Amino acid sequence: MSDLDRSYRRILPLVTGSNFRDFGDYRVSGRSRLVRGHLFRSASLYSITDSCDIEYLKRFSFKTVIDLRSNEERDLQPDTWVHNDDSINYLYHPYEFKSMLEIVPKIIGKEEADEDESLRFISAYYRNLSEFLLPQLKLFINALLNKMTPIIIHCSGGQDRTGLFVGILHKLLGVCDELIYEDYGLSTDFRKPITELSDTNFESYCHKNAWAKFMLENEGNKPRAHGNPLRTESQVPFLKFAFDDLDKNHGSVKGYVKSRLTLTDDDINFLCEQYTEKNNY
Repeated sequence: MSDLDRSYRRILPLVTGSNFRDFGDYRVSGRSRLVRGHLFRSASLYSITDSCDIEYLKRFSFKTVIDLRSNEERDLQPDTWVHNDDSINYLYHPYEFKSMLEIVPKIIGKEEADEDESLRFISAYYRNLSEFLLPQLKLFINALLNKMTPIIIHCSGGQDRTGLFVGILHKLLGVCDELIYEDYGLSTDFRKPITELSDTNFESYCHKNAWAKFMLENEGNKPRAHGNPLRTESQVPFLKFAFDDLDKNHGSVKGYVKSRLTLTDDDINFLCEQYTEKNNY
């Protein structure tokens, strides 16, 4: 194990940044596990400003960053250290923040009438997110098929949009549901909303930026110290809403990527061969 490998277990030891962690190194089957040091997830990279943090991250030789955020999020909080590194492929698909919010009412049905309003929003959001972010998922999977790793995938908090994509990949690679939901739930502990939002004056931009307006209305001027629990009161992970919808409409996550991304069995087998390895410890 290299000094770089020994420098972290899952969360990277950064002074700045939030929720930056390796989502590999999970057991998949028998003596196999996901590769370590190739698959990373994070909150917005905007808050990574410490020079020592940036020098530390350069040691990973990242090849690709997939930014899942909207135009408005990227405008207010650009991935500055990534843009300053010409060796990194920075990939995104443009969309307006308000269009993401508009996916919610489309699938709120009568069966949810007795649910709490916030839970209805979350359930609808997760169940429609995979179709809304299909272009971004294509970017992510294509980067993996082209071996453009080490890779970082992120949104603003690194939990919902990022959590869905990581969960889909974990499913394809054979990670069990228990570990998928465990990794997903780590955002509650590892997110640092104060760091993510500390120097962004949403009030100054709320009249012309839909994300700023949304954040001002929902976070105010006092962001939380940690992320919220990503599960219902009955302990159902929000991510399960998305998986249940994919199972209902496509039979499975594998059926979804084969249908909507036109992936073949050979593509999926390649991902498994490329991003899993024999467990030697």
